[in-house]
Amino acid sequence: MKTIKIILLIGIIAGFTNTATAQEKNSSKIMSDIYIKNSFLTKKKLKSEYFQGTFYMYNEKYSQALNTFSKLLKNDPENSNLSFYVGICYYHLERYDISKKYLEDAVKNISEDYKDSVFERNAPSEAQYFLDKINELAPVCE
Repeated sequence: MKTIKIILLIGIIAGFTNTATAQEKNSSKIMSDIYIKNSFLTKKKLKSEYFQGTFYMYNEKYSQALNTFSKLLKNDPENSNLSFYVGICYYHLERYDISKKYLEDAVKNISEDYKDSVFERNAPSEAQYFLDKINELAPVCE
């Protein structure tokens, strides 16, 4: 199991280092500059916090991940990717009522071109999957 977690972690790190086309780089740079401008965290600190949050997630330390992603979401309340992560943390902590609210926000901005990054503002398609699972538990959540 630890081997799988290490492979996932390496995959995340590799995702941060993937190269993109010049246009994607420019677009990404513009988005990150806007993100930083409206942020109380530096670009380096944002990356560090996001990496720490995903590290906690993949090691099933959902309370610590929740603290990290909640801080990032407070920094950027309209970020669907961060809403997704907060919702997933609450889901794994079996707080389905709270999880549902965050996942409902996340599914409003699902992207098929999702890239797991601190500067990603859209949610992955898995957000809908987890929201559907919560809705199947509807009597439990009410």
